[in-house]
Amino acid sequence: MPHPPLLAVAIAGALALATAVETYHAAHQPKPDMSRNAAATVTPAQQLDRALQALRLDAVRDNASAM
Repeated sequence: MPHPPLLAVAIAGALALATAVETYHAAHQPKPDMSRNAAATVTPAQQLDRALQALRLDAVRDNASAM
């Protein structure tokens, strides 16, 4: 069995290496091409806000036509 401090150093080194590899892969992911599709930058919250706004406009239009 390895000496306990040596085992701790080996585990810490393995964790550091795994973190470095993960960081490298995250930094080198292909970036989406935003120039072709502006809708790709819209967050789900913005999509929901736009949908609710469209529903409100429809309700106002319906109320105006009912008068």
